[in-house]
Amino acid sequence: MNNLTGQIPQSLGFLTRLQFLHLSENRLFGNVPLSIFSVSSLKDIHLSQNYELTGSLPNEMCTNLPVLEYISLQDNQFVGELPKGLNKCAKLEVLSLSYNKFTGNLPRDMWNMSKVQELFIGWNNFTGDIPSEMNLPVIRKLSLRRNELVGILPPSLGNLTTLVMIDIGENKINGNIPPQLGHLSSLEGLYLGSNALTGEVPIRIFNISSLKVIALAANTLSGKLPTNLGYSLPNLEGLYLGINNFSGKLPSSISNATKLKFLDLGRNMFSGNVPIDLGLNLRQIQSINFQRNMLTNAPSSTGEISFLNSFSHCKYLKFLMIGDNQFNGILPKSSLTNMSLSLDRFIALTKTLGTIGYMAPEYGSEGIVSTMGDVYSYGILLMETFTRKKPVDDEFVGDLTLKRWVAESYPHRVRDIVDANLFSTDDSY
Repeated sequence: MNNLTGQIPQSLGFLTRLQFLHLSENRLFGNVPLSIFSVSSLKDIHLSQNYELTGSLPNEMCTNLPVLEYISLQDNQFVGELPKGLNKCAKLEVLSLSYNKFTGNLPRDMWNMSKVQELFIGWNNFTGDIPSEMNLPVIRKLSLRRNELVGILPPSLGNLTTLVMIDIGENKINGNIPPQLGHLSSLEGLYLGSNALTGEVPIRIFNISSLKVIALAANTLSGKLPTNLGYSLPNLEGLYLGINNFSGKLPSSISNATKLKFLDLGRNMFSGNVPIDLGLNLRQIQSINFQRNMLTNAPSSTGEISFLNSFSHCKYLKFLMIGDNQFNGILPKSSLTNMSLSLDRFIALTKTLGTIGYMAPEYGSEGIVSTMGDVYSYGILLMETFTRKKPVDDEFVGDLTLKRWVAESYPHRVRDIVDANLFSTDDSY
């Protein structure tokens, strides 16, 4: 990283022995000279995080760059369709194009690259579907997040057995989650949130012991959680199932997922008593969301909502949200006193009192926590607060979501979406 400014000079394309071009994290702008993509000796092209570089990739790129191994253009303003013939980049290992303005369908030959290990093309404007057949024999990380992709998840994804991360969140993918994904025995992160997926989650997925994150929030998934979930997922750190139609009881085995940090089960149809010792072994837990279910608590001789006592020694717990359920009793004073040292937000409001909001900091994409997060988080809470609307309100149907409604109204029509009561001058409100 330097502080280089200005445009990339055309003359760089005349350096016929150039092998490594590293200009990332500067303040360069303007079109990248096409001559750069004709230097046949180039192995690495790093132009990421300049933010204002633009241009398109020539169709002859792979033909002209026969030894190219690594290309990173992320966090810029590149446009156009991806070049055809990407499979001719016979030595390409990393293709990183996220956070740009690429468009068009994903070229079919992109799914036939024998050496590619990391394929990051999220946060663009790609359309079309994911092909039913793909030949990526050594792929480890695949991110297609936040595009306009449609169709189904192809069962052939389950053949990519070297995968450790799949991120296809925030698209328009529909249909069921194929059971073949359960064959991915090395998978650590599965991010499919904010799509239109339906049906039950294949039981095989809950048996992938290497999984650290399962992020399926904001779909229409259903079914029950397996009773052995905490035992079959010993490495689980984040479970994000909010805004779905899951039902049944919470498995008491969750307590055995001792590495769990984030648990989001909000806005489902879970019922029955919360296991009284649920938090007993969750010493790493940071956020819990049970809001808007039909959960109850076991009767206690003290009249307390006693499962809360199991969280009293969770010293990293910052967010505990249990509102809009069917809990009955008093809050245990001793456990809340212990938790107060770390707790930033405790939401226990009922339907009669109202609900502050929904918060589930879903993490994902490209294996990086928080900066690449899957992504119903504090922003949703703020949008609910300032608009006095909820993501599940009747007016938000089809492609119109609360998030999109707010985004399309900003910055010129903010007063059209903000709760009018916030402009009130009545001090009594």
